[in-house]
Amino acid sequence: KNIFVVGDVAGVKEEKLAQNAENQAEVVVCNIRAVEKGEVLEEYSTKMNKGVVISLGARNGVFEKGGFVLTGMIPALMKWGIERVIMWSYR
Repeated sequence: KNIFVVGDVAGVKEEKLAQNAENQAEVVVCNIRAVEKGEVLEEYSTKMNKGVVISLGARNGVFEKGGFVLTGMIPALMKWGIERVIMWSYR
């Protein structure tokens, strides 16, 4: 009873992406707190895909969202910026 999972092992029909695992984790945290307080659990709902950015080395990358694909230096810079913002948020 009350087993929570996030990420690749979650039985949710959405892409297996870090951003989705983070969204799932937010709901799990709320639900663990709800269990401790004897409250009703929150149900997870899929959020809109923000797109996928993949680095292919230091100077190349791929961005994809809704069938639109961009390759080259711009996605590489996007990935670099996203990583910096995320790491800064963990401080």
